[in-house]
Amino acid sequence: MKRTLHWKLYRLKWLKRAVQPQLTQQYLQDHINLWLKTKRGLKPNSYRKYKTLKIVIEGFEVFQGSCLNLVEIDLKFRDVFKEWMDEEGYAVSSQIDYISLLK
Repeated sequence: MKRTLHWKLYRLKWLKRAVQPQLTQQYLQDHINLWLKTKRGLKPNSYRKYKTLKIVIEGFEVFQGSCLNLVEIDLKFRDVFKEWMDEEGYAVSSQIDYISLLK
């Protein structure tokens, strides 16, 4: 029986939740805040980049109408996030920076 891509993605998300259940309750915003608090030796420009990323993510969450869980950050998210940034008028270089910061 041939399985569809949707089924494979569902199984992958289920596996992530089963192996790492704590990730299902972690929001991306909280993770960024915690990461910024623990990175004491971060240079001012790097800190500023992550603070700006946090603001962009907040705007995307308002657009979506929900907070992002860590398990939702995948290639599909990247495509939707990039499309939203295109519509909002973000420069291509900024889009590349924000997506690379999320990796």
